[in-house]
Amino acid sequence: MWLLILGFVLFLGAHLAPGVLGLREQLVTRLGEGRFLGVYIGTSVTGMVGIIVGKALAPEIDIWEPPDWGARVSLPLVAVGFVLMAALLLPSNIRRFTRHPMLWGMTAWAAGHLLANGDLASIILFGGFGGFALLSIHSLTRRGAQQTTVKVALWRDGVVLAAGLGAWLVMLQLHSFLFGA
Repeated sequence: MWLLILGFVLFLGAHLAPGVLGLREQLVTRLGEGRFLGVYIGTSVTGMVGIIVGKALAPEIDIWEPPDWGARVSLPLVAVGFVLMAALLLPSNIRRFTRHPMLWGMTAWAAGHLLANGDLASIILFGGFGGFALLSIHSLTRRGAQQTTVKVALWRDGVVLAAGLGAWLVMLQLHSFLFGA
């Protein structure tokens, strides 16, 4: 469990300290842009590896019993999460309605998984990412992030929907192989 927690400390520290705590400019001044990015990427990747390996090695410690309907509700929530994450990468009108499609997607993904899992490692993993996403949304909004006003052709929304749902279906098929659940 310690590796999962350490991974989160590294990952969240790398992502939140520069923006939320306002340290980015100080770190860039001290290290230079290239070194800052190297430390940022290295810490993020190390943290993500710690999270993945830590979750895989974590003991099964049940904290609560998920509701019977939790697994059924998790499927559409996670699907919405994948579509919103796809909206970060592909132009669509979704960005006209939210400044942070990827972070809202991560929140939906985390909420869906929390409804279906009640063990401590899952609560740390999905609660950690969900909390990170919500904190990031608040921080970015406070710093002036704006949603776009640019309209794009509706077929692009279809592409985002197809890409997100396609990735969700692939992950659904591979989920038990990759994660054992």
